[in-house]
Amino acid sequence: MSKINYIKSKNASSSVLSSDLVEAITTICSSDILTECEFAIRVVTKAWLNSPGDPLIEEALTQSIVVQGILEVLFVSTEDEILELIISILAELITRNDSIRQIILNSDPQLELFVRLLRSTSLFLKASVLLYLSKPMAKQMISSEWVPLILRVLEFGDKLQTLFTVQCSPQVAAFYILDQLLNGFDEDKNLENARQVLSLGGLTLLMKRIDDGEIHEKENSALIISCCIRAEGSCRSYLAENINKSSLLELIVLGRKQNSSGYALSLLFELLHLDRYVLLINFFSCVSFFFFCSNFLYRYCFRKYNRRTKILKFLRGLKDGWSGLNTMHIFFIYLQKAPLEERPLVAVILLMLDLMVIHSTYNCIYEIIGYTQLCNFETKFI
Repeated sequence: MSKINYIKSKNASSSVLSSDLVEAITTICSSDILTECEFAIRVVTKAWLNSPGDPLIEEALTQSIVVQGILEVLFVSTEDEILELIISILAELITRNDSIRQIILNSDPQLELFVRLLRSTSLFLKASVLLYLSKPMAKQMISSEWVPLILRVLEFGDKLQTLFTVQCSPQVAAFYILDQLLNGFDEDKNLENARQVLSLGGLTLLMKRIDDGEIHEKENSALIISCCIRAEGSCRSYLAENINKSSLLELIVLGRKQNSSGYALSLLFELLHLDRYVLLINFFSCVSFFFFCSNFLYRYCFRKYNRRTKILKFLRGLKDGWSGLNTMHIFFIYLQKAPLEERPLVAVILLMLDLMVIHSTYNCIYEIIGYTQLCNFETKFI
């Protein structure tokens, strides 16, 4: 059966569909003339908007060959108006019929169409929404352009996009794709993509979302930042110095109340591994209050690492707490309600905060008591 006869047979049972609409659908499926197809897209769009939710129109437009015809126009048209109409109509169809999503992905297995749309200066945000609704998997994102294109969506996608009746934040789309790019491949490819995020300045954008985003955006930012740390541990220093500690604590508190994924806590733990020696320094500082002989080790490590440790600075940044809540209190309450697998992690954070307080309290005493021992023994070990 020809495409034209197929469309007519599907719609012949109803006199509600206008002849103009039937003709437009037939043109989309059969014509090789772009201008005719673009005009047909306008006719279809007008009919859809004039009769929102009409089941007969929806049935006609959700046929596989009709969707494929619409996609062909999307592939070849260069008119932003037509492209936007098609993006909007496809978004509407996907939300009503999940099979449309699979038709789109099967028609464009390497997502070349979406790469082209994301390059656009005027339609990339709307295209990102359609991409998100299509739910592609990482294996389809083999182009080297994906990371920069999605970071641009993350940077400029702070306003809700409206595609006819469909509304969605491009930020949501950006985080979905970033998660696929950094977690959906084998380990080597995941790390490569994470390093590209770092090289393109993605950390600044992600930290901004932790400050300003909704809670789900904050959580997703924490997840992506943790992936970046695993790819390049040296970025911890930059993060520890520049991330908003109050916002991180806020996310831990609010995330726990909403039974979220705990990405913020995982990120905090990553940041507290800035320098393994620092934990030893804090530990021996505490012990040296009772055992003077260990004070030289504290002084040795402190001098060896230039007396300035990023981890201590980061912990001091946490000490002010969030919204009137004491930091130790926040983690103590979290520890009581945390799942078993998280409790050791939270306990370590509490210990480090406690050691920091002890160190601050007795630091002057250490300096005086340990000075004599240091003079006598330090030269033997350096």
